[in-house]
Amino acid sequence: MKRIAFLSKVGVILFLFYSTLLAQGPDTLWAKTYGGEGTDRTQSARQTTDNGYIIAGWTNSFGAGNFDVYLIKTDTNGDTLWTKTHGGTDIDIPYSVQQTMDNGYIIAGYTSSFGAGFADVYLIKTDALGDTLWTKTYGGTGYEHGRSVQQTTDNGYIVAGNTNSFGAGGYDVWLLKTDALGDTLWTKTYGGAGTEYGYSVQQTTDNGYIIAGYTNSFGAGGYDVYFIKTDALGDTLWTKTYGGTGTEYGYSVQQTTDNGYIIAARTTSFGAGGNDVYLIKTDALGDTLWTRTYGGTGTEYGYSVQQTTDNGYVIAGYTNSFGAGGDDFYVIKTDALGDTLWTRTYGGTGTEAGWSVQQTTDNGYMIIGSTNSFGAGNYDFWLLRIAGVVDSAPEILTVTDIPNDQGRWVRITWAASLLDQPGSIMPITQYGIWRRIDEDARGYLSSEERSGFVVAGLEDILDGWDAIGSVPAIQDSIYTFVSPTLGDSNAYGIHYSVFMVTAHTQDPFVWYASEPDSGYSIDNIPPEPPYDLVAEV
Repeated sequence: MKRIAFLSKVGVILFLFYSTLLAQGPDTLWAKTYGGEGTDRTQSARQTTDNGYIIAGWTNSFGAGNFDVYLIKTDTNGDTLWTKTHGGTDIDIPYSVQQTMDNGYIIAGYTSSFGAGFADVYLIKTDALGDTLWTKTYGGTGYEHGRSVQQTTDNGYIVAGNTNSFGAGGYDVWLLKTDALGDTLWTKTYGGAGTEYGYSVQQTTDNGYIIAGYTNSFGAGGYDVYFIKTDALGDTLWTKTYGGTGTEYGYSVQQTTDNGYIIAARTTSFGAGGNDVYLIKTDALGDTLWTRTYGGTGTEYGYSVQQTTDNGYVIAGYTNSFGAGGDDFYVIKTDALGDTLWTRTYGGTGTEAGWSVQQTTDNGYMIIGSTNSFGAGNYDFWLLRIAGVVDSAPEILTVTDIPNDQGRWVRITWAASLLDQPGSIMPITQYGIWRRIDEDARGYLSSEERSGFVVAGLEDILDGWDAIGSVPAIQDSIYTFVSPTLGDSNAYGIHYSVFMVTAHTQDPFVWYASEPDSGYSIDNIPPEPPYDLVAEV
């Protein structure tokens, strides 16, 4: 976004805040696939401290047998630095990966190759090159899955998932706390007589934990989003459910900067139809502040959410209401109240599902998931990098003299804002043309002349600039305006005037400014011969 340093008063704050408002999402920087001729799928990736990426998924293209944990480290452009496989002769599936404070990695999932029962929580700690430092399994004679892992402030780990070996009945949410070597410090179960799953865990600023998942033991009906807040020992402080008479699953939770929480889910109780992405914002006690749904008449899931640096949110999942065909990556960017700023879909004619999103250090976004439209085999890992903000400002192309005039006029030509097109959520309604005021030239236009040119709502925002005209936006690509200059160039020198073009929406505080540009005018009509000249000596 082009910004100008001489905005003043309230205009500075509002311009910088709203400069991220876009109807269509930012451009794709690159996309990479990883995998072999078999099936390779992933649900987790994170940006690393070297600005590369770590990806964890499962593969039957490589490894010891059946499905194995497949760990890939890339550079900042997504090019592979190394790959590792972990597992045995049976099924080993990872769901979550994180870089640790020693620059190694922690991976959580489940294994049927090792452990006590049919499937156990599988925790793998590696060094910076992906080589195994230790592995642990946790579980009983039934099924246990580890869905989410985070390193804690004491250098240990917290893992959330589900168990049917322990708890109150059916499946229950299972929370495990370990030390730095993966040895169990304590475990907790949460749930009732029905089914509960835990999908996402995060340590909170009070050193307790939040877990998001779903339940049919409690709530309004069917399955509901299940939200649990614990203290540092995993003891329940409170629980909440969110949903209607249909089905709601919670997949991702994060504490927000106001000490509340944001949850990404899917719902059949609310929205446009089928399943829709369901975003829930709560206060510090889990009480709902607002909810939003996103989607069309088909199916949309929201698997991952993160608060962004502008206090809005970015959500990743999949859609079959929109896109190229089948299921496609679905990325939604919202403001702080959950209102849509832009959405994008990514995919081919096959099936794509985006499972994890993260804002990157350059304020762009990383999305990871799986694709069978592209790549080497059945399904492959698919990593996308998209830019943070596209430039919605108009761009001055030329400032040229008007030929055969008496001077003091130039033609300004500019390229339209990217929001000046069909389908924009916040379309451009008009353009304002501004000329910089020299201290010795403020009186060039009379106050009556200036008032006829002023762009509504901006009379006092652009200090040091005269509003000299406006042009309605008509979804064109190029616009022109004939503008007066502050003076003419002549034999004594070039007299430049500096101009700027602003693009305006229906909201007077949502607008975009071009970079300033300059030009000059010339009185290029020769003077007429004197008429009826009389002289006397």
